[in-house]
Amino acid sequence: MEINDALQEMHKKIKKAGKAPVLFVGSGISRRYYNTPDWRTLLKKVAEKVGVLNEQIEKWGSNEEIATELEYHCFAKNKPDYADGENRRYPLRKIIAQIIGEQEPIQDFEKKKELNELGKIIPTAIITTNYDKLLEKTFGNLCDVCVGQDIIFSDRNSQRKTIYKIHGSISNPESIVITQEDYDRFMETSKYLYAKLMTLFWENPIVFMGYSISDENVKNVLDTMLEVMTDEQKHDFEQRIWVLDYVAEDAQETFGEMELCTGRNTAKINKFCLNKSYGE
Repeated sequence: MEINDALQEMHKKIKKAGKAPVLFVGSGISRRYYNTPDWRTLLKKVAEKVGVLNEQIEKWGSNEEIATELEYHCFAKNKPDYADGENRRYPLRKIIAQIIGEQEPIQDFEKKKELNELGKIIPTAIITTNYDKLLEKTFGNLCDVCVGQDIIFSDRNSQRKTIYKIHGSISNPESIVITQEDYDRFMETSKYLYAKLMTLFWENPIVFMGYSISDENVKNVLDTMLEVMTDEQKHDFEQRIWVLDYVAEDAQETFGEMELCTGRNTAKINKFCLNKSYGE
């Protein structure tokens, strides 16, 4: 299917659903507009600040495991001020907040236009695993921001846009989820958060933007949903979920199906692979 035809089909399905979509925004969007580092690059920048060689962090394993090791090195080099309520987790997350907070918007006219178009959307909700403030700045004062477990107490009946920052924010460095311990704790304490996300995913169209759907927490929510769906419900779900992904500037833009593997289950969902057409 041609991209323009796919966009029209997407519009029809969202209109038929009678509900605005949930936008799930990943790091690809922040990289596009703020040039923020991806996860591994961010960890390398942290390592540089505390004198750890890149060769060393490559031996530590996954990104979560690297972050766990760096947490110790940041603590050893920048002792927290316990009198101010800081703890051993604080130095790493303070450095992360500084690195991300230093990024400036990319000065590109077309990308500014895209952000303006994004800011005009009135979604059911915006969910992000990003730490930066791109979404707050894009949607201005029209949105509420819920960080981490605050999602549990948010008012879904509010007429305002709500940004759910499920992995924390640089505005509150200690909320940042990045180490293996953070992820394990998140899994143990987030039953209500999972229920909230599952309700949003079950009831609304979903658009993943700049997000690879590789995050274990999100995959677990989707996996649980698919596990209990009938064939008819699964087909309906597959028809109202789209992924917006990036391809290199010289690659052809395409639209097609992708297989989403959540662990125990799979689903076939719609995928746009774009480089220049984000505005539309």
